[in-house]
Amino acid sequence: MSDDTDQHQPVHPTPGASNPLARTARGTAALRACESERSDALFVDPLAALLAGEKYVAWVKGRPGDPGFWPVLRTRFLDDLLGDWMRATSIRQIVLLAAGLDTRAYRLAWPPEVRLFELDQEEIFSYKEPLLAQTHAIAQCQRTPLSVNLEGSWAQVLLEAGFDPGCPSIWIIEGLLFYLKASTVLHIMETVSQLAAADSWLSLDIVNQAALTSSHQEQLRRQGVAWQFGVDEPQQWLHNLGWDASVSPLGEIALRYGRWPYAPPPVRLDPAIPRTMFVVAQRRMS
Repeated sequence: MSDDTDQHQPVHPTPGASNPLARTARGTAALRACESERSDALFVDPLAALLAGEKYVAWVKGRPGDPGFWPVLRTRFLDDLLGDWMRATSIRQIVLLAAGLDTRAYRLAWPPEVRLFELDQEEIFSYKEPLLAQTHAIAQCQRTPLSVNLEGSWAQVLLEAGFDPGCPSIWIIEGLLFYLKASTVLHIMETVSQLAAADSWLSLDIVNQAALTSSHQEQLRRQGVAWQFGVDEPQQWLHNLGWDASVSPLGEIALRYGRWPYAPPPVRLDPAIPRTMFVVAQRRMS
């Protein structure tokens, strides 16, 4: 079976929630909660079940197969990547764009001087922060949640919170870009590129153009979260924005973590086949 996106099932949104895209955060948390219960778990997120809510967790558990294939692999991939960067570099400011219900500030081991900025919609933090307060969980780094509209002018909010654009930084854009219009993606990426000093790092997941017309898009449209943005050549796309990138297909990452149940994916990526790709990039000297 090819490394295509048709096998990734969207998470059912909560009825009555006001923002379709914000609802996906609870679904992702539920997937992380279910993964945490596995005997062969790729990570353990003790706060995920609370943040997701019982209905979301029950819904994920009731689905056939492995609905969390992509988000689970992405979580472990980024956990490992952040750990590698903490050991190999002196970078200590990290930005999570559209952080959602991410709990890395609490569950990963950080150097004490790390500043982690979580950026997302006010709706997310209005839901997330009271639940975190109930747990009395203690962040293992200097965590700063910031309510922003990524379609607007959010750079100043980050700067006023203490982000230093003169020092290298790490940027994580997880499970976001394919939901957005191309103009919004360009605005976000240009803002990131302006704020990221030379030698900064970036990681994101992205799909190709063929994924935008794959079979499960109709279901996503009904939920209000259809994909709108894909790139066939992420390396060239990021090169044009000032980054040197490497790309790993989802199947390659799944093989690395022992979660690919099919024949090895082909080395050559066929643009006609829907693809999910994990990208790691470094900011070039200007």
